[in-house]
Amino acid sequence: MEAATCPVLDLAAAPVQQDRVKAWEYFRSGGDVSRLSNGDWCVTGVETVRYVMTHPELFSNSILNELEHCPVDLIPEGVDPPHHRRFRSRLNPPFAPQALDGMMDEFRRQAQELIGRFVQRGNCEIMEELARPFPATIFLTMMGLPASDTDLLIGMVRGINGGEPLTSGMSQKEYARECSEALTAYLREAIAQRRERPVDDLLSSIIAPMGDDQWTDDELLGFGYQFTLAGLDTVASTTGFVFRYLAQHPETRRDIIQDPSLIPPLIEELLRIENVVPFNHRRTVVDVELGGQIIPSGSTVWVSLATANMDPEHFSNPEQIDPNREAGHFAFGTGIHRCIGSHLARRELRVLVEEFHKQIPDYELASTPEAEIEWPAFILAWDAVPLVFSPPAQ
Repeated sequence: MEAATCPVLDLAAAPVQQDRVKAWEYFRSGGDVSRLSNGDWCVTGVETVRYVMTHPELFSNSILNELEHCPVDLIPEGVDPPHHRRFRSRLNPPFAPQALDGMMDEFRRQAQELIGRFVQRGNCEIMEELARPFPATIFLTMMGLPASDTDLLIGMVRGINGGEPLTSGMSQKEYARECSEALTAYLREAIAQRRERPVDDLLSSIIAPMGDDQWTDDELLGFGYQFTLAGLDTVASTTGFVFRYLAQHPETRRDIIQDPSLIPPLIEELLRIENVVPFNHRRTVVDVELGGQIIPSGSTVWVSLATANMDPEHFSNPEQIDPNREAGHFAFGTGIHRCIGSHLARRELRVLVEEFHKQIPDYELASTPEAEIEWPAFILAWDAVPLVFSPPAQ
């Protein structure tokens, strides 16, 4: 099939802000492989998505370094085989379930502290008061960095991932570069401090040599930069979708309060259906034939995790939340670059839902102007999730 006959889809035409089910249907309408109006390529079906993400020798993940404005290779996501294994094997243990389970009491303490700031007020804005500060404090705790830097890091990450410039006359791209430079400087200083005075934290443990393997400052920066972006923004965005859904479904809220074991499967379904990272990106290393199309070497490929998660050939009634669903989703990707922080993200989300509902079981969305989701964007998020509730009796 000639490339000229390939369907062309307009990113701006997808109704992501109004109806994400229809938006992902729109992307699937181009078939397994299509072109985007910006000239890039798009793959959508479960099998094509899985193929692209499990063949790094054909589809390089190094493009991520450019998209995130990182001055060095992101570790481990921005590195392809065979070098990827060296970093992944070192990072797997601290992000394994057993290691994270030992931190759950601290996670709960931090969630309780944040909730305690607004519980007696009778209202809160989830994004500003819980979704963003919670994963930021977890990151700072794990890295052994000052809790007072929470707002500073949140601002940097939001700027890199598409936040509006605070300075008039500055483009978003310029602002992202400025925030990237600020985050880079922050992390380099933290690395230098830990090299001089190691303590009991994740950064110090990665700095310490393991046999003959000792990471350079650039490699440590690449790890810190990725951990900051992925750890703060994606969990925050997912938290907004989770609480907005629960605010609109009181029957589900009652179910999880009565039986907290229902929380993890509910979170899995919300991760699937409200995929906050709807696309991963790859760059072709050689000419690749896929879905009847020849994708030239050096092409940017949008790998649609969101459409794979809504593929009716893989998920029955994909638009419905079904906590009993057994088919695994693609919210964390697949293949060797699957999100290393998936176990951490799941635990953070579970802790927030459990601790919030222990103190605030009944709430609803506030009657304020309708919140929005920015699109096109690499990460989907509600700009606000305002809730109102009756303060608990003291």
